Amino acid sequence: MSFQVAVTPGPDELPINIDVENMSHETWVDRFINCCFGLWDAPDLAEDKMMQRTFVRQDGQLRSLYKINPWAGAESLKTFYPLQNHQHHPCWQIQTSIRKLCPRPVEEGIMMTSSIDDQFTVSVAFSPPVLCIFNNTDSAFACIHAMPLIIHLKHGQCMRVTGKVYFERGGPEACWQQYNSDLQLWTS
Repeated sequence: MSFQVAVTPGPDELPINIDVENMSHETWVDRFINCCFGLWDAPDLAEDKMMQRTFVRQDGQLRSLYKINPWAGAESLKTFYPLQNHQHHPCWQIQTSIRKLCPRPVEEGIMMTSSIDDQFTVSVAFSPPVLCIFNNTDSAFACIHAMPLIIHLKHGQCMRVTGKVYFERGGPEACWQQYNSDLQLWTS
């Protein structure tokens, strides 16, 4: 496997391009890349144990994880939110007391967290296909993730995965609007 990551900082975003080359002798089918955005050094973002300020898009609306996650508030938890078109993946079979699968899928590959004062929202998002998004809430890690999916990549083939980390003034709606604009460019 070969990864080459290009990150170009901007004033309100961090565009990310990941070039992946399959250097193994087997074809990759339904592999994923775990892209983590750590919030632990930003207490105004990380202090969200109840998941009231972390959002996803479900049923056409932005919803806080508190409203859709039956385990919200657990002391140590990693919850996966599969996208609607990837509800059945072998990795979902691994469930433990701290590793859960949200019972209802989400619509898009973006997870957003707002600051305590609702002045800023950060998010991590990738162009389709995305297997899932997930978050950690424990004493050591507070982070949000997006997992772009490599559907089919033969030996010697390359592909590019495109994403962004957004830093938006305002709540999750402003962040989602910017993502939605980028999503249209990524999928055109």
